[in-house]
Amino acid sequence: MNRSVLGLSTQYYKELVLVSRCLGVIELTDRHTAAYLKTEIIDTAAKYGILPWQFYSATIDNAKNGVKCVDEIAAVQEEDIIKEYFPDAASEDAEDEYDPSFEDPKVALCAAALDVCFVECVRCGAHTLNLVVNDATKQHESELKEITKIVKSYRKAEYMNRFKNTGVPLPPIPCKTRWNHYFLMTRLLNKNHDFFNGLGIKYPELDLSEQWKLIEEYNEAFEPLYHATINAQALDCPISNFHLEWLKAYGRVMQNDNNRFKQPILESMQKRQKLMMSSMAYKAALYMDPRFSFNGSELFEGPEKEEVVDFLAKLWRKIKTHDDAAKPPEEPQATSELVGNESFNVDNFFTQMFGQGSSQAGASEDKLKKKLTNIQFQNRVPASDANFNIIHYYFSNRSEDEQLWKIAKVVFAAAATQAEVEREFTQFNNVYTSLRNRLKGKNTDNILKIKLNQDLLPLAIPAAIGNNTLPQAY
Repeated sequence: MNRSVLGLSTQYYKELVLVSRCLGVIELTDRHTAAYLKTEIIDTAAKYGILPWQFYSATIDNAKNGVKCVDEIAAVQEEDIIKEYFPDAASEDAEDEYDPSFEDPKVALCAAALDVCFVECVRCGAHTLNLVVNDATKQHESELKEITKIVKSYRKAEYMNRFKNTGVPLPPIPCKTRWNHYFLMTRLLNKNHDFFNGLGIKYPELDLSEQWKLIEEYNEAFEPLYHATINAQALDCPISNFHLEWLKAYGRVMQNDNNRFKQPILESMQKRQKLMMSSMAYKAALYMDPRFSFNGSELFEGPEKEEVVDFLAKLWRKIKTHDDAAKPPEEPQATSELVGNESFNVDNFFTQMFGQGSSQAGASEDKLKKKLTNIQFQNRVPASDANFNIIHYYFSNRSEDEQLWKIAKVVFAAAATQAEVEREFTQFNNVYTSLRNRLKGKNTDNILKIKLNQDLLPLAIPAAIGNNTLPQAY
């Protein structure tokens, strides 16, 4: 349709339920630069009262503009905080007015706010798997195209009766925009080997005798990646669940001896795993999951563990900042009592008797870090345990440790893939058809927000018409 759109969704845990919301499917009318994407994302989120400092992570494909966009959102977070504390910092006279002897209390407050100012970039796991496939098939692209050419020939009128009479389905024609496109083709060919081999014997232009070995090896080598991609696209797939699928695929490929695709797949997965694990959000999810991080686990070296613990402690400060901002203001409390005609300040009196005291922030921080450090000593959960649910695991312990539960809700809400956005694009194609190609971007966006958030309609309609109670129809 010659239109470019940006899908934007958010997800979070509401107790045990992962809530996913479509914020918008935005038509892009300018060059897809990082700065342009950043502006569209921030402006769209702002419509829902979501500010940049509240972002934890952003799941993107591996495009450079997407990675840079996340960096620019982080920069906006910093700029907003500095402007909040020092609105006149950019004035021309700021340097002349600076007095080094003056200790501005806002400096410490600003530094504390900047400390929790971050957004982590998560590379889409499903897209990364597809890049592994592309990496590993580069050297055999010409052979795969030759097979595709024969598959297209099956659709000629003189061969169609063969398929109708036998009930054998036509192999799908590969399409680069579709994940696993070559695997789906080779799987069907391999499954119906005798039928297609017979066609090749009868009709020379359909002969696959020189390609059968490649078809068999391709099907064997890429089947684990296919299943990993399918499982990763589940709605509730935390990063650690995706990593489990990733490693299962890696292990199965390792068993494919004498397969031409084995080494290219493994090399690509090793390279791309390093990129995925450069994200602290990715590392944090693995560190908190007892299938990967347990007493004796060698997943992370000592310095890496310390880095993750520091990150999780910083995440807690970010969560606390958000919770504190959401609290209603407390009623002012009286700070003095009148004794006769004199004002008696009980706080000053207690300070004289017992001393000034010290802040517990440092002690509290040390206590939290100790808990986070102890995660690495938790009991191991078998990776083969299909019933294990990471969010249930932390929920069951929430009464003992509310802090870890709150941290876990954020860490495991980070999307491992862009599957939700892909579903939004599917809906976009259903709405924006050739018969509706004159729909404006704003109207398309509004239609999709309704279609993709239908469960909110019973609440939205009464609010829109000014009623606080639900109509009888709902």
